[in-house]
Amino acid sequence: VVRGLEADVYLSPAPAITVYGVGTLVRGEVLTVNGSDPDPAKPWEARIRREPASNATLGVRWEPLDTPYWADVFARGAAKQNRLSNGDIRDPRIPGLTRDRAEVTFDEDGAAVNAGTPGWLTLNARFGVTIRESSRVTLAVENALDRRYRWHGSGVNAPGRNFVVSVDHAF
Repeated sequence: VVRGLEADVYLSPAPAITVYGVGTLVRGEVLTVNGSDPDPAKPWEARIRREPASNATLGVRWEPLDTPYWADVFARGAAKQNRLSNGDIRDPRIPGLTRDRAEVTFDEDGAAVNAGTPGWLTLNARFGVTIRESSRVTLAVENALDRRYRWHGSGVNAPGRNFVVSVDHAF
């Protein structure tokens, strides 16, 4: 069973300013293992594989009326994910000191100690100009503080600081 919650909030305290936040929380639970309830002494049995970490984006967008310019500054991040299944513990793409579940310590809530994907936070900015009604140019800095991070279960560390130039045109 997978349950989740996603929320988007947009507030405009002034005509040119929008404060926004987007967040998700997902929890998965294995109900039966070979026809039996998961063993409470084995927390990994009740976990789904690669359960996403809680994550969110918070930002402020400046978009003055009657001008072609806009800017967006936002933070994006994810919480530590140490609610691990047996497959997660054995998966080399998920950080941990061992791949043997017998060597992983679990706390009183069933979360793995010294295993799992660390939480992370990036700071990002985008600046743009609308050239015509259907075209715009955007300059962006992603992960401005050049932090190492990884989405849980991806196996790939995200790139460091990025500079992006994009041109969008709607036909």
